[in-house]
Amino acid sequence: MFSIYGKNPPELCLHRLEEEKRALENTDAIGLFTAMGKIREEVRHRNTAVIITGTINSCFAAWLVGGTVVNPLPPHYVCPNCGKSEFVSGVNDGFDLPPKKCSCAATLSREGHSIPYQGFAESTKRGFGVHICVSTKFKPIAVSTAREFYEGDTLLLPVKMDYNLPPGWEEYIVLKDQNRCPPLSENGVWETDITAYLSWYKNESTFMFESSPQLDCLEALIKETRTLKPTTEDLINTPVIRSLYEEIYSVPPFITDYIFGDTQITCDKVMRISGASRSVGMWEDYGSNAVRTGLIDFCDLPAYREDVLDTFSNALIQNNISDISLAVQVMENARKGKYPDWKLRRSTEAYFSHLGVPAWYLECLSKTGYLFPKGSSVELFLIDLTFEWYRINYPAEFAQCTAKMKD
Repeated sequence: MFSIYGKNPPELCLHRLEEEKRALENTDAIGLFTAMGKIREEVRHRNTAVIITGTINSCFAAWLVGGTVVNPLPPHYVCPNCGKSEFVSGVNDGFDLPPKKCSCAATLSREGHSIPYQGFAESTKRGFGVHICVSTKFKPIAVSTAREFYEGDTLLLPVKMDYNLPPGWEEYIVLKDQNRCPPLSENGVWETDITAYLSWYKNESTFMFESSPQLDCLEALIKETRTLKPTTEDLINTPVIRSLYEEIYSVPPFITDYIFGDTQITCDKVMRISGASRSVGMWEDYGSNAVRTGLIDFCDLPAYREDVLDTFSNALIQNNISDISLAVQVMENARKGKYPDWKLRRSTEAYFSHLGVPAWYLECLSKTGYLFPKGSSVELFLIDLTFEWYRINYPAEFAQCTAKMKD
């Protein structure tokens, strides 16, 4: 932290790190975060791309060790040269901060996506799992990098499930105590059924490696154009076209009209499209109808699971209720698509309606089958922007590579 934020880091950094430290006690999370940092180092060295999703993207400690590109703190500037930082209010996302120079003349990095600690703390109770998307060529290198990191007393053990994973997917589990090692097949793979796997999953970290045609295409673009992959600063300044979301994510035109018809297109608004597009039920039912009829503003919709936590936590706090555990419970149910359950809804809605949560918001949740995490939305948004950057700067190569991907 001191190498990034200087000798006297802001209180916000120290407080968040102290909170996370408590949640990470008695886990092997830092090892997992560091392993992901090693994979990202290989990605930079080989000039390719990676998408890593999971709890890691809501963790400040993971960002500090290079395991994620998503900084969960509130929006702020930080100088890569002297470590000076400045937190800014009135902005929803650090990517929407205007470019700025430090007093030392360096260009300030724009960071912070306002991902609450409570959501991260709750996710740690489920065990740590990461989903690593890479190109087909890079996947063996990514697996090898992770396994080398865990050589010694701890192993990264391949798992063969009793159900078939999609083509190009591989599952691994971190085994800290080799004395408890389950029976292995001749090729060193743990062959297990789902019940046995889940009992281990509660205590051990898991890795899911996936070879992605999308990243095969991006890797081909990088090679074809003979360029270095654009930096985050390059990507933030890249204009986003609406067709990207209408064609790839099937976002209704009236939503893109709202976002891209605005005089100021913000990363925050476009990221909400990215998050809501990956959530189940958002466009098909109540949410889209409510926006279309003008009942609500699109940005008021729960695009991420953290939005639910914020809304219900604020309702409790505004009514002088400091215990937000019920808000966390609602978020967890919405995240898993359990909120539509009538018995659960009846008790929750009666209580929170009394606390001032709007009826339309509760109705919207009842139509939602799954809610995506904000941190993973940021990670995927950066990949979307990378494709846009190549489309704008290398249109011929972009058209050629994307046509091959579609074939």
